[in-house]
Amino acid sequence: MGHINVDDLCPGMVLARDLTSPKGRMLAPQGCTLEEKHIRIMKIWGVTQADIKDSDQQQVAQEQETAIPQEVLDRAKARARLCFSHANTDHPAVAELFRLSVQRVATVLATGKKLRPLEASQELAQLPTQSQDPAPQTPLDMVRQEIKLSSFPEVYHQILDVIEDPKASSMHVAEVVGRDTSMAAKLLRMVNSPFYGFPSAIDSLTRAVTIIGVRELTTLALGISALNHFSDIPPDLMDMQSFWRHSLRCAICAKVLAGHKPALSEERFFVAGLIHDIGRLVMLKHSPRLVSQALQEAMSHPISLRRAEEMLFGYDHAMVTGALLSEWRFPDSLAHMAGFHHFPGDSPIVQEAAVIHVADMVAHAMTINHRSMSTVPTLHDQAWQALDLPVSVLAVVINQTDHLFADIEQTLLVAD
Repeated sequence: MGHINVDDLCPGMVLARDLTSPKGRMLAPQGCTLEEKHIRIMKIWGVTQADIKDSDQQQVAQEQETAIPQEVLDRAKARARLCFSHANTDHPAVAELFRLSVQRVATVLATGKKLRPLEASQELAQLPTQSQDPAPQTPLDMVRQEIKLSSFPEVYHQILDVIEDPKASSMHVAEVVGRDTSMAAKLLRMVNSPFYGFPSAIDSLTRAVTIIGVRELTTLALGISALNHFSDIPPDLMDMQSFWRHSLRCAICAKVLAGHKPALSEERFFVAGLIHDIGRLVMLKHSPRLVSQALQEAMSHPISLRRAEEMLFGYDHAMVTGALLSEWRFPDSLAHMAGFHHFPGDSPIVQEAAVIHVADMVAHAMTINHRSMSTVPTLHDQAWQALDLPVSVLAVVINQTDHLFADIEQTLLVAD
């Protein structure tokens, strides 16, 4: 008897104990022989695993590996080991992510597709590192030197005022957001995407605010404003498509993870995931040569890019993100989630930062064509404990993120 992930269950397996939903609802009794309808019901009710008679996840994983040609499996494992070179794979959650990553890469390799060599791929341009100005002393110094709040359109400030006004009505919120036609169009596309999955079309901002909520919609609007602010990064400095695709994966993973904790608002976590790395863009705009040097340090030594940033700047991109969001008057919860995503234990609310911490890891592990800066970071056990979720949730998060990614990418990342 042992736990098996819901996506690995097959008709004919027999339950070793009663199956209940996360809220305790009886779904199937001990001894029940599973059919397709049972597995479908489990997914609807948010069940991530089941106890199966005479089998367990390790046995299922071994059976899955035997179906993959050994040469393909060896290549997939070698690639995954490089991608997880900074991760603590002895942790059960990271070990499961590693297994899922190997499976993901092997599936692609088995089709004959060639993946980019890890050692040759770069997301940042290689710039000369000599004659560079010293980094600002603190993250806040960098933010104040590089980013001007006044450069935001007036609607951004009006949205902040709405968020801080507990009496704001749906009609007023819709009127404010609607002043930016591009943002309004993206929000409506978002509301009508599989992200929400409403059965009928939402055809106005007023109705969208009524259904989703004032704070939720305005939080999404803030995220879109921040995303638009960094549309001018030169392509010769950074592969912005890869940057935003990772950010979007992290955002969706964070939303899905938050959905497994009933008390958490999914929109806030989506936005925090979307903007969790924008501090790196601030660093790049201010000190491109120093950021390039950090990348070279990470490539030539067994250290992460975050650690290389810390060595050269005295702080990392997450700290810059936190300072930036505070300076922009973003809600404290968003600033803390993004700013502490590498060290969630230091956040005033550990569980919220832990969601972004784990989502960031999952997003890196999901990326098939990994780049040199996209290694999976170390998982802090305190963060995993704060989430209090089973390891089996990781496969569910990855599958749901895959399902949502293409539609939301088209909504947010494709120019109007």
